[in-house]
Amino acid sequence: MQTREIFRKTWAEFFQDFTSDHAGNLVNLEIKGWQPGQQQVDTEARSLPLRDISADLKDNENSVMIAVGEDANVLLRHEIEKVSHVRLIQSDSGIDTGLQIVSSNGQTATLELTAK
Repeated sequence: MQTREIFRKTWAEFFQDFTSDHAGNLVNLEIKGWQPGQQQVDTEARSLPLRDISADLKDNENSVMIAVGEDANVLLRHEIEKVSHVRLIQSDSGIDTGLQIVSSNGQTATLELTAK
């Protein structure tokens, strides 16, 4: 496995391309760490289709929204605020296997691609 840092100035385009390449792929989503106004968080989604990942960079918000689910009626959305790092995880042969999104407050979202 190898990890590649995605620089902030390219987040919007990167997430657009990543979503285009992997929309519909089944994913696992794990959230660990602190979330503002809450205690420790450990949210998981298992084997749900990836719908969308987007970044909001205006006014230095640095937030990332992940949406997974079967359809509009069964949709899980999770927003990571104050993102400090976005990392693409790839196999040794260069195939995308997931993402790690880290917030400045220590919250980490790990998205694992499983199958299409």
